[in-house]
Amino acid sequence: MQYSRYSLLCRHLAWVSLFWIVVVQAVEIKAESHPDRSEVLQMKRQKSPSATRGRVILPQSKPWVGPQVSPVNPQMSPVKAPISQVSPVLVTPAAAQLEHSIDENIPEGIESFFSRKLSRALKTWPPGNIEKNWESKRPVWIRGIKTEGNSTYVGTETQMLIQANLRRVSSLIEDFESYPTFFHNIKAVRITAREGNKITTFWERYAPIFFLPNIKYEQVYIIDNKKTDNNEKDNNEKDNNEKRVTIRYQLKSADSIKFADGLLVLEAEGETTRLTAFDFFSAKWGILGGIAPSKIWRESVENGFKDDIALKTHSEHPDWNRDQIFKECDRIFDLFPVDPIQYVDPPSWATY
Repeated sequence: MQYSRYSLLCRHLAWVSLFWIVVVQAVEIKAESHPDRSEVLQMKRQKSPSATRGRVILPQSKPWVGPQVSPVNPQMSPVKAPISQVSPVLVTPAAAQLEHSIDENIPEGIESFFSRKLSRALKTWPPGNIEKNWESKRPVWIRGIKTEGNSTYVGTETQMLIQANLRRVSSLIEDFESYPTFFHNIKAVRITAREGNKITTFWERYAPIFFLPNIKYEQVYIIDNKKTDNNEKDNNEKDNNEKRVTIRYQLKSADSIKFADGLLVLEAEGETTRLTAFDFFSAKWGILGGIAPSKIWRESVENGFKDDIALKTHSEHPDWNRDQIFKECDRIFDLFPVDPIQYVDPPSWATY
């Protein structure tokens, strides 16, 4: 019997397909005896459209139960869960009443060169050069602060006026979980712990390069808004110039960030809010830190500028959607580029 080259090829492919079907079935039968693998196989079968009518059924994930003690030695240090496996912490009535000082030490945070220095800025507030910056037409005034002996330790001083009242601006900043709706490159922010005015947050940012994993980290915030009366019915009952909200943050844990500290001060001026911020951070830059520190500075300052514009735009236009906010950020960024970066000497409180 004669076969054409096409019929022989079809017969060959049929035998190969049959062989692999037998192999796969044998592997599945063996895997079903393993509890972990059988669960995965069950999930794969449930993904079939005929079985789920277009819905993908995933197995229930096992909840993270917190730090676990080694079964070999109960006295060993707890094993920390990965940053991605954070879960909300129940807030007890006692914890909700705690009041933390803005300048207190944050023991759970990663202490850096600037962690304890930032609180000194409040003792000589406001900064001496704050007034002249408002003469500029720039919507955001952002300048670099270099750290002696570390060319990739990025520091910035930011100042801007927001045409919205203090209550509006502070409520947006404190609503951490809404950040993905108006900030660039943020996938998710979750509050994982709360003790009065101290809040622990989990962040996930999109990686700057598509083949790299997302950036995940935890930060601790202390918010001092004693001078803002949330129950105040009339904003004119008190002197608006004396109102101030102070926010301090510190890195708690991260995969690729080494240090991160910041201080943000919001001051009411009638129906306008003055924002002043100092931010310092260092990351595991790898080979880029040795060959392109200027690129690190430029992209860091540009990202900070865009985030500031996003906050300003969202505060001033509460009815705008995400696309409108991003479009306005791009427009302002094109009008007021941050390159070349302007640098200032480190503040006096950061040098001793």
